[in-house]
Amino acid sequence: MPADEFFRRLEREPLSPVYFLVGEAELLIEEAWKRLVEKIASGGARAFNGERYQAKEYTAAEMVAGLRALPMFAPKRLLMVRHIENWPEEQRKILLSYLARPFPTACLVLTLSGKKGLEKIEAAVTAVGTVVHLHGPSERELPRWLRDRARQRGKELSFQAAMHLAEQVGTDLQRLESELEKLITYVGDNAAIEADDVLQAVSAQRGHTIFELLDAVAERKSGRTLAMLRSLLAEGQAPLQVLAMIARHVRQLWQVKSALEEGMPLPQAARKFNIHQFVAGKHARQAPLFSEADLYRMHRAICDTDFALKSTGTNPEALLENLALGMCLKND
Repeated sequence: MPADEFFRRLEREPLSPVYFLVGEAELLIEEAWKRLVEKIASGGARAFNGERYQAKEYTAAEMVAGLRALPMFAPKRLLMVRHIENWPEEQRKILLSYLARPFPTACLVLTLSGKKGLEKIEAAVTAVGTVVHLHGPSERELPRWLRDRARQRGKELSFQAAMHLAEQVGTDLQRLESELEKLITYVGDNAAIEADDVLQAVSAQRGHTIFELLDAVAERKSGRTLAMLRSLLAEGQAPLQVLAMIARHVRQLWQVKSALEEGMPLPQAARKFNIHQFVAGKHARQAPLFSEADLYRMHRAICDTDFALKSTGTNPEALLENLALGMCLKND
């Protein structure tokens, strides 16, 4: 069951004895937990309901004991165990035993980060409860997701504003949520949020850093390129996410460059490749700094780095630094 359907059903249907939240979208997991607490208890009673544990610090036997206790000021006792992929086989057997006959006075919430290998548990939950897939929206789905979030808060986020916000911030849902809150505060009583509001109010450090990194590459300034890369990593971005950001930038730069060389107007190129006009303009300014051979070589290096990150034990930061230095080399 996808997230949207889960939230709709939770409003009108009785609680399941077990929920299995599968995915890595922390924002959606936290929202699901909040809705479950609100569903199970009201007002001050919520302070007495809703226990949360980490599987690596909590045994399945302790979970069963916690679920057996009678609820306080609520019809069911609510308990969450995070990251059950950390439980070894003997703990999973205890969990499966509980899932065969869950307590009628309890509601168990399990989370899994998305790793495979727990098909038996998923099947057992499906038989008695609800499996929910809490995956964040794809890059193409982000603008619609942002517009829906804004409407829930009584604001109309224009498509261009949503595109620009996604371009500036990336796919981190928690950071997107934070920046959206800033925008809502920024526009005050205005019902609409436009692209100019995003430009004025949103922290654009991520987008600027990527463009600065490619500027440094174009100028063959290896020291500055490494500084920009380390800045991205210092923000807490995962190496694969940083690589994905670089890959997308190079891809869009190549698309804009090719379109302009074919005589296509920039606004048309931006629409064709689904790139915000503001960002397309930045790509257009960078395009003359790179030859087709440069971009092809960068693309191949990015693919090789992606393979190495996923299949070798080499230090991820070292792989990204080698990529950055290689991108600074002139094509022969």
